[in-house]
Amino acid sequence: MANPYADWTQRQDHIVIPLSTRVNLDDLFGDVHYNVACERITPCKLAIFVLIQSLDELHVDVQPFLPSEHCSILAALYGLIEYGDISYLEVKRIAHWLNRVVRKGIYKDFVEHINTHIDGDDVGVECDVILLYRPNAVNFLCSRSYLGMWLKKLCAEWYHLTNQQIFDYNKKFLQWIHAADSPAACRVDTDIRPEARGGPAFSAALDVIWNIINQIYEPVVVPFEIESSVRARKWIANQMHLLQVCPSAAFPDTEIMDWCKIIRKNHADIVQVHLLEMLCHIRAMNLDAALQSLRSYFDYSVFRLSDSVVTANVHGARLGALDQRPFRFCSLLQARLCRIFGDREAASLLLCECVQQAQNHDVACLRMAMVELAALEAMPPSNAHFNTSADENSSGTVITSDSLLRMIDRTSATDAPTEADGHRDASTNESQQLFDQMHALASLMTAITAARQCKSPKIVEVGVERALRCSSGSETGSRCRLISDAAMATASSIRLKHGFAKAARSIATALVDTNYPDGTAPRHETDAHAIAGVNIVYASAMVGEWEHAFHILQRLKSVFTPDINWQSAQYVQLCDSIISFDCAILRGQFDKCVPILEDIEIMDSAEAALRRALLMAVQGETAGACNLLETLYTRYETPSTVVVHLRLRLQLAMLLSAQGRYSAALEMLQGVREEATSVQHCNIAAMALRRIGVVQMLSGDYESAITSLTECKKDINRYCSVLEKAVLSIALAKASSHCNGGRETLRLLNKARVHCRQAGAVLFEKFVLQQMALYYHEHGNVDERDDIAAEFAEMDERYVGLFDWNLV
Repeated sequence: MANPYADWTQRQDHIVIPLSTRVNLDDLFGDVHYNVACERITPCKLAIFVLIQSLDELHVDVQPFLPSEHCSILAALYGLIEYGDISYLEVKRIAHWLNRVVRKGIYKDFVEHINTHIDGDDVGVECDVILLYRPNAVNFLCSRSYLGMWLKKLCAEWYHLTNQQIFDYNKKFLQWIHAADSPAACRVDTDIRPEARGGPAFSAALDVIWNIINQIYEPVVVPFEIESSVRARKWIANQMHLLQVCPSAAFPDTEIMDWCKIIRKNHADIVQVHLLEMLCHIRAMNLDAALQSLRSYFDYSVFRLSDSVVTANVHGARLGALDQRPFRFCSLLQARLCRIFGDREAASLLLCECVQQAQNHDVACLRMAMVELAALEAMPPSNAHFNTSADENSSGTVITSDSLLRMIDRTSATDAPTEADGHRDASTNESQQLFDQMHALASLMTAITAARQCKSPKIVEVGVERALRCSSGSETGSRCRLISDAAMATASSIRLKHGFAKAARSIATALVDTNYPDGTAPRHETDAHAIAGVNIVYASAMVGEWEHAFHILQRLKSVFTPDINWQSAQYVQLCDSIISFDCAILRGQFDKCVPILEDIEIMDSAEAALRRALLMAVQGETAGACNLLETLYTRYETPSTVVVHLRLRLQLAMLLSAQGRYSAALEMLQGVREEATSVQHCNIAAMALRRIGVVQMLSGDYESAITSLTECKKDINRYCSVLEKAVLSIALAKASSHCNGGRETLRLLNKARVHCRQAGAVLFEKFVLQQMALYYHEHGNVDERDDIAAEFAEMDERYVGLFDWNLV
């Protein structure tokens, strides 16, 4: 006969427990003091304590309960505790049921205990006698059982009360009992018989009793999710996670603040509630309130309970000590808040303070400061930054990432805690895991800064790849996923910046398509996904897929709304404004461009200046547009604004050529091309060469123009947008009409028309139709000329206006 135990031992190695069903031991035993769980005191729970007290006396002094009786009693008590607060009559009904099913006398003894408290004896919650170990008897409750732990938590909360609070709770307890003396309650008391339960009279009377109870002793109902300390911490952690990765799935701000107020009132030991309030204030764009909540968190978190907490007496007792280490992270988080709200100067000073406090004592704080400093350096410059950059460089008080990296390397070389056997303990492994994540994030921020400064592509590649490979097994907070998503969004942006539209869209689409749920978050709504979404829009517009671009843009606007997620919504709003402006100006809707420019100015001053100058030039204010860019582009001669500076010079050169200053325009375009080639921006170099060909054509040098336009054709088709291809075809058609007898003019015009249609450049297409009609007229093709003229008239009726393509 086969041994089933042997079969089990052979099969047990193949059993797989799903991750979702495994017990999280950290939540249960991670920190004894951190997971202190006091039970909120209510009159109903005091009545349950009195019932347990009376049952214990019957078990010890009269006759022990049989196992079956014990089981029925425990089941009833479990149900009472788990159900929540109920009325005194409902508790009496449970006692009636125990009196009938388990043993006679339970109800009588319970009522007598209640009457002693009605007659004047105060309720005193003590669990020592009930949980006292009796060697020769079976205890009614064990200290480590569910009910035993519940009693300990109730006693722990009772011991924290002052004399006045104990008096108030006894008063509420008596009011709760006396509520049963109302006429409606008397009707309920007569309807507690089994045959009367569930009837209409019972239901109506029970509703009346509930209203009385709620009005008397519990004006504020504590939700079940935050009733106990452990559940409140879990709810706070869940809401903080949702606010950071999926704000639309989190509670509304008003509801979160109401719940936080209840937690502060009932669970004074939970300091994380201030961090949750800080996140709500950030979502409400209230920097002052966020800083105040952060200060409150650190004020409370510096207190550490001792390992052995004893009751204080007249001689005093040391219950805890102050720990100054959290203050190192206080300035770090304040710097992050200032960076989020765009205050670079304050963030830099706070980071200096953080590093000075940490020095070589806290490598974790230094690594986090490195991440924050890299993020600060990767921020796009603002007007205030241009005004203060010179002062910062001359003062020498602002810390740099290089000096901070050297400090981290020195600290890490001497900070290698190990156990006696040479193995790292669990806390060290966790710290190492955090260090790896911080190192990957700092590398990503360094790569972003390097890409913005057009440094070596190797630096960018190493930083992005390190962040993409960031993994640490099971970890909380989805930190690795956030870093990896940010790396993918960065890779997509870098490819789009260099003109690889299809590759950028492919990476961004992969990130959006793999946006799977994360715990309670149905999806991620982070900056990385917003950036990936707008990259899809930009890339689709570059290749002429406008329907797909507008479809994705509408989806992004519905997901990333300013009232819920204003940080990520900024990218969507800027993309929406840029796409709307480009469509409006290419269709001749100049009146719509001015309000859009005001929106762009708030979010990106350089993009607004480029488009404002182009709009002014299109409307005939070429001199004003030229003056605008001449006074502006020198401000962007900084390492972090290389690409913006190149684009401003490209536009300024075309405005100079529109004024007839061809030599100055050619000199500027040659400089742009050489600089773009040196920093390996092939798309900008190709656009500069195309503009050189246009300027040469305008100056009358058609042979050189054809040479330049032909030379840049390959790179334009590979790296640039369909609008650039359309302008290139127009320029080649114009130049060929003056050379080689104009044999390629019609073919190039047809090609330009197709590109203009794809780019949505209606005014450019009107110009192409006009040139085609003139070509047919010169060659005597009257029918073709009339057909083209009819198309031009129909288009001109819908889209009025002209756009000089030489300005682009």
